[in-house]
Amino acid sequence: MKKEFFHDALLYENDYPICLIVPFAKIVCPCCNGTGVEFGSDCDESRMVEDMYEDCDYEGLESYYRGAYDKVCSECNGKNVVDEIDWNFIEINYPKEYLAIKQYENNAYNDRQYELAEKRALGYFN
Repeated sequence: MKKEFFHDALLYENDYPICLIVPFAKIVCPCCNGTGVEFGSDCDESRMVEDMYEDCDYEGLESYYRGAYDKVCSECNGKNVVDEIDWNFIEINYPKEYLAIKQYENNAYNDRQYELAEKRALGYFN
């Protein structure tokens, strides 16, 4: 299946986006492993589960283990599958655009690594 593909790295000189028509494949969502829901980790982070154990709240624990606090997957929106881009097709058919995308993503990755290094140096992660 082919779809339109836009990327921030692909802009004309007058800031209009370039659209590439590329094939996509449906794959099992890597975020939720095809279940459509994400585990509600905020319950564990807020000590809610420990409090249920301490208070002997068996109904609350039962609903927790049944998935009452789980959330719809943010990646696939509960559809269990996501579209995956055929990067080989882009590399072969749109080489200039492919290089621009890769350079853009590498720069963004390097920027994130630099920010993390700054935060580590300032002691945010100690």
